Amino acid sequence: MINSLKKNIRNYPSFIFFLKSPINWFYAAYLTFRFVDEYSFFPAFQINGSMKIKVKKQKNAKLVIKNKLILERWLNGDGCISFSLGNNAKCIIENDFILGQGTKIYLAPNAQLILHGKSKESGSGITANSVVMVNECVEIGKDCIIAWDTFITDCDWHGIEGKNSTKKTVIGDHTWIGVGAKVLKGAVVNKNSIVTSLSVVLAGEYPERALLSGSPAKILKTNIANWHREMFPVNDTV
Repeated sequence: MINSLKKNIRNYPSFIFFLKSPINWFYAAYLTFRFVDEYSFFPAFQINGSMKIKVKKQKNAKLVIKNKLILERWLNGDGCISFSLGNNAKCIIENDFILGQGTKIYLAPNAQLILHGKSKESGSGITANSVVMVNECVEIGKDCIIAWDTFITDCDWHGIEGKNSTKKTVIGDHTWIGVGAKVLKGAVVNKNSIVTSLSVVLAGEYPERALLSGSPAKILKTNIANWHREMFPVNDTV
């Protein structure tokens, strides 16, 4: 009885999604059956708005969605959301994660992408028109927000003699990546940090609660104030 009640509660958002947009619900159901190897909720996708979604999986590639992958059309924009997973690649989405229109995710053979998704904030994800390219491993922590036109990778994607072209890239929990920023091979941005618009974060480990800015990005400030996804009024005193 209790287990049945819990199951019904978990499925309630899916029922609301179906009532609001039955066409998108059936599209999400198709994508789940066709491409998702492991999921906890059905459908594993939530599609908000009319958009094109393209998924390409090669042999033994796995897409694991433990909560919801929310596909969002921001500001009535267009652009296909695409996933390309090479042989034996694995994309793991731990909690609710948002992808906006025009976002492209590419995993080379044997690569792994881990998206930890929403925990305490109202949402976590990539707004729109961004690219994530993974050669070995990229990890994006909980409650991260990643703005428009960003680029995240763990690889140079071209060979340079005497130089390792690939190194794991990590974006720590509750990190805000600004519009047009780039987080490149070997960057480890620790939690509660902010990367300003158009910054280029190169290889290296950056402290928690850091404000990073510039090309290449430098640490402008540490121990920065906490930030939130939602805006709220500030009471000015005179």
